[in-house]
Amino acid sequence: MWSLVSLSHSPLDPGRRIPWAFMMFLLPVLGPAVWLWWRYYYYPRRKAEQPSWDPNSNRVIVNPPRRPNARD
Repeated sequence: MWSLVSLSHSPLDPGRRIPWAFMMFLLPVLGPAVWLWWRYYYYPRRKAEQPSWDPNSNRVIVNPPRRPNARD
């Protein structure tokens, strides 16, 4: 709320204040939206595709060795 009051007294002209005010309302909504997408869309699909996948695991992930290219 304080940022909106501060923005209303800023030296920016009203046309340039609108995008800033819009971003002040958008950014607090964006974080929870990304979390909801992760929790209810991405996580279940990734877990179904790869059941051993655990995003909370601290173990070192070792990538399998590269396969040689067909051209080599």
